[in-house]
Amino acid sequence: MPRTQIRNVQAKDDDPGGFAYQSELDQVKDNGTGTNFTVATMNNRTLWERIGGSVDKFRMYVPTGRTKNTSNSYLDQNAMPTNTIPIRFPFDVVLETLIASTDGNESWTGELRTGGVLIAGASVTVTNTDYATAEDLDVTINADTAIQFYCNGSGINAPQLTAIFRQKEVTT
Repeated sequence: MPRTQIRNVQAKDDDPGGFAYQSELDQVKDNGTGTNFTVATMNNRTLWERIGGSVDKFRMYVPTGRTKNTSNSYLDQNAMPTNTIPIRFPFDVVLETLIASTDGNESWTGELRTGGVLIAGASVTVTNTDYATAEDLDVTINADTAIQFYCNGSGINAPQLTAIFRQKEVTT
C-alpha cells in the first residue's frame, strides 16, 4: 500500500513531489475527501494550513535553526543547510512574518537570501533579547526561487528562524 505524501497544496497517492509522509505527521485535518487538507503539523510545528477564500490558498511555516553557537552561517532545516538544499515553492509566495529566537539574550539579524544575497525586506533584527518578530513584511518571492535562511551575527547561541509564507493569489 503506498504512503500518502503531504505537499504544499494537496496530498495524492504515489506523488513524488511531496515533502512529508502523512504517517510522519502529528496532525492532519482532512476536509472529508481524503485528498485536501486544512492543517498539517510535524514535531508539533505547523507545516501549512488552508487560509480560505474563493480559491484554495495556503499559509506555510518554515522553521530553520542550529543547535550550537553559530557565526554568520546558513541555518538548517531537517539537518540540511539551506544554502545547500534551499527552500523552494512551486508557486509565487508572499513572506508575511519572520520569527527569530535564541537560547539567551543575543543580538543578530535573521535573513532570507537567494544566491547568497539578501532578499529586500526579508529580515528580522534581534537586539539583546531572545526573541523578535517582523510582521506584515509583504515580500513577494517568485516560484522556484532558492530561499536560504541566514544567521547574520557572531557567536549566536542556537539561533532559530521561522518564516511564514502565504500562497500568492493569482490574478487574471
